Amino acid sequence: MLMPYQAIWLWLMVKRSEWLFNCCYMWSSVTRRAYVPVISRWKGFHTSLAHSDWMLSNDIIRNALATEKPVGPSGGNQNRGPLKKMTKNRPVNKNKAHSRNNLAIIWKSGSDRDKEAANAVISQIFRMNKAGTIKVVNSTTSKLEGTNIRSFAKGINLEENGLVIVNFEEIDETTKVPLVKLVDRKTALKRFSDEKARQKEQEMISRGLVKRKPARSSDGEKADDSIKQIKISWQIKDDDLNKQKAHEITSQLKKGYKVYLYIDDKNHINSKNWATEFDAPVRKNAQRELSAKELNQRNSILQQLEKIVDEFSNQPTIEGTVETKVLMKLTPKHATTEPNSKQSLKEQRKKERQEKLQQRIQKKMQRILEKESGD
Repeated sequence: MLMPYQAIWLWLMVKRSEWLFNCCYMWSSVTRRAYVPVISRWKGFHTSLAHSDWMLSNDIIRNALATEKPVGPSGGNQNRGPLKKMTKNRPVNKNKAHSRNNLAIIWKSGSDRDKEAANAVISQIFRMNKAGTIKVVNSTTSKLEGTNIRSFAKGINLEENGLVIVNFEEIDETTKVPLVKLVDRKTALKRFSDEKARQKEQEMISRGLVKRKPARSSDGEKADDSIKQIKISWQIKDDDLNKQKAHEITSQLKKGYKVYLYIDDKNHINSKNWATEFDAPVRKNAQRELSAKELNQRNSILQQLEKIVDEFSNQPTIEGTVETKVLMKLTPKHATTEPNSKQSLKEQRKKERQEKLQQRIQKKMQRILEKESGD
């Protein structure tokens, strides 16, 4: 690195060389021709050396006087290139839904909640088919008519009514035509709230924050710890049914648990959302026609299950058909659990809490009666 006095010395040398060069032009032409090559080489040498030293000194001064450059969010220098280059190289999110699919209609009535519920239904319609084609029931003829959601939504007073999708017709794998119904405002908001709660629950389940709720039976009874759920496919082999599944079913019945057997096609019973799909009704167009061999095999599976559980279960309750899916509910004949088991302790504590609560209620009633009689 050159010191300041060295740079000044080099600059003086360059000036001296230039002065000598100018003096040479004062000589005669012959003398000038003889000494010009030598002087030129001397000047070129000093000029190139001085220029490189000057550039180096200039870089040192520039770096010393330079202000701190703005730093981007990633820690590097901020890109100040043209806007076109920045937008050109910007990654595009191909998974982002098109704005047409999330079309929202400007409503002139209703609260923000009413508008949000209506727009959610409309967005769902455009996800089913991009054209917005729907079917509605004509109030005059009571027949289904095809229309477009854009024209159907005009004139709807959200302070009184709302939109719901009650069914849909599947045209192909990507296109569905929903059946839209105009309902009262309270029903539409209730449907919207339930759907939002279901989506939130699914999101929490996917993140692992909560466990998936067990499936419900058709009569609305919630499954609890005393009910064990066992899945069986229609394609199960006789050896697996009579050994592995039979042991699993009978062992739970011996412990005093209720057992629900969910029997369905293996593609459905082994899916992630099997509980939700099992409760959903089977669409007619999705129902596959079975051969005589498949029907006989399914009937044979039901008969074998009835023989397996006959000794340990009361008369089973069977819901569904062998053409689609079957839910078999089993209740144990007698509980063989020991009194000190966890289940017995839970039931005993529950009874004690109920008795204490009943005693408190009776005491409060007596105090109220005593006060009334005293007055």
